[in-house]
Amino acid sequence: MADLLIDIGNSFVKFAFHENGTVGKVYKCPYSNPAVYIDQFMAGKKADKTVISSVTNINADFLNYLKEKSDKTLILGPDTPIPLINKYSTPSTLGADRLAAAIGANGLFKHENCIVFDFGTALTVDFVSKKGEYLGGNISLGLKTRFDAISRYTEKLPLLQVPDEFEKGGIGNSTVTAIENGIASGMLFEIESYIEKYKGHKIIFTGGDAIYFASKLKKTIFVVFNLVLVGLSYIARYNSNE
Repeated sequence: MADLLIDIGNSFVKFAFHENGTVGKVYKCPYSNPAVYIDQFMAGKKADKTVISSVTNINADFLNYLKEKSDKTLILGPDTPIPLINKYSTPSTLGADRLAAAIGANGLFKHENCIVFDFGTALTVDFVSKKGEYLGGNISLGLKTRFDAISRYTEKLPLLQVPDEFEKGGIGNSTVTAIENGIASGMLFEIESYIEKYKGHKIIFTGGDAIYFASKLKKTIFVVFNLVLVGLSYIARYNSNE
């Protein structure tokens, strides 16, 4: 059977099957009991390999289920054999999702310098060299997290939704537009500053708000949905016994 790829993020569990170098349809399910969802697609068969990226502690029962459902189980961590040179000084603290996304970028854009922007609960900005090295990166708050934080940590500012449109660098003429422009424009300026500083890099967007910002930048941007799962597929191939 194919390899099973699992991305356990901060909000959902996503999984897909990988076979013959191709990542199949991606499925998303809640944390409550992902084994129930995955079991529907296993059809009583065992996966060749299960490769997992998780930003949380994996439930022991779920992990045991996965080990029963595959011939080999890999949980991405500092000791996992990967097709990338990891130059992070504290590999044990590096998020598996960041590393998997970097591996995905390196696999898709061989011999290119890459910047990976992952728009989720956090905004992570990671760098991969054309030599196949993961160099590290930075972490800041994600878009929705910024809206939540400004309301949660102030007494009178409201909790707002992400605006469909905003004026880049515009002057808010109400508290609502001041927050919308301030947060969305601030994040856009943050992204643009990286792109300007590291000219000549492939720019890769992934994560839930990737399209939102890609549509607002006049740059050549590669939007790769589920880049973490793509990275896991390269790890599966790298650890193949075939």
